[in-house]
Amino acid sequence: MFQDPNAGDRVSAIAPDSSTSDAEDIRLIIFGCLPCVRQEIHRLHAKGSIEASAWSRPVSTGRPKEVMVILVKRCRLD
Repeated sequence: MFQDPNAGDRVSAIAPDSSTSDAEDIRLIIFGCLPCVRQEIHRLHAKGSIEASAWSRPVSTGRPKEVMVILVKRCRLD
């Protein structure tokens, strides 16, 4: 469901593609307890919105039982 667990713990930023001026990066972030975060990712996937594997690995926020996941997506402006 998440990206490769052997990858680093840091969420990497995606450099903007200067050759595509009509597209922008957007970042979607989910905070919550791990079961709820996973449930929301599956709900978005079931709606056909976002592939479940596109999200980062869960990263602890430092708060008890709270994790964060992030997705960076290209958005074409009409």
